[in-house]
Amino acid sequence: MEIIQEENKLTYVSTEECRGNFVIPSNIRCIGAFAFEGRTGLTFVEIPITVEEIQVRAFFACVNLKKVVIRNPTLKMGQYVFDTCFSLKEIYIPRGSLKYFLLQDSLKGFEKCLIEF
Repeated sequence: MEIIQEENKLTYVSTEECRGNFVIPSNIRCIGAFAFEGRTGLTFVEIPITVEEIQVRAFFACVNLKKVVIRNPTLKMGQYVFDTCFSLKEIYIPRGSLKYFLLQDSLKGFEKCLIEF
């Protein structure tokens, strides 16, 4: 089992750590590029308010990821963060942040998945 962090950046999460639900630790400020790439066992991820950035293709090919909760209303997202996440149907975002998230290139194609809470 392995989770690699460089200071406040999550750079790698092993397949063993990604079974079912995963909550990003609150000391993380950035989720690195490809950090969760191909983690087919991942079905739910919660991203705390402390995370300020998700880099390019961080969740690339997490084909069984169904639900994401984003707590930061101004989260910066790189391109293709959820590329080929074919099962993703619900992305919960903070109330009042819908317009901001609709402008994120990374969420193109996921507009109908956005749910304010």
